Amino acid sequence: MGAAVGLGNIWQFSAVVGQNGGGACLVPSLIAAFVCAVPPLVLELAVGRRLRTDVASAFRSVDRAYTVLGWVVVAGVALVLSYYLVLTGWVPGYLRSWLAGTGDGTTFTAFGWLAVRRRRAARRRE
Repeated sequence: MGAAVGLGNIWQFSAVVGQNGGGACLVPSLIAAFVCAVPPLVLELAVGRRLRTDVASAFRSVDRAYTVLGWVVVAGVALVLSYYLVLTGWVPGYLRSWLAGTGDGTTFTAFGWLAVRRRRAARRRE
C-alpha cells in the first residue's frame, strides 16, 4: 500500500504542485512522506525477516484472532496489484502509439479496452 501511495505522491502530486507554482510545498511533502513511510517499511521488513512466513501466518502468530486481519492485508495488496496491472498494461499502448506517431495515447485510456478492440477491428478491415 505504501508503494501505491508513495508513487502517486511522488509522481502526480509533485507534477501538479509544480505546474501550479507551489514548488515550495515539495520539500515538506517529501520529508513527511519519508518520515511516515520509512518506519513502517523497516517494521514490515523486520517482521518478515524474523517470522519468515506469509502475511496471514504472521498475524496468526501474534494471536489467532488476527488471522482475519492478515487476510484483509492480502486482499488490500491484491486490490492495489490489480490497479498496477492495469497501468502496466497501458505502457505498451502508450509506447506503440508513440512509436507509430498516432497521437499522445490519451484515447487509449479515455475509452479503455473498448478503444483497443475498435482499433484492432478497424485495422483488420483495412
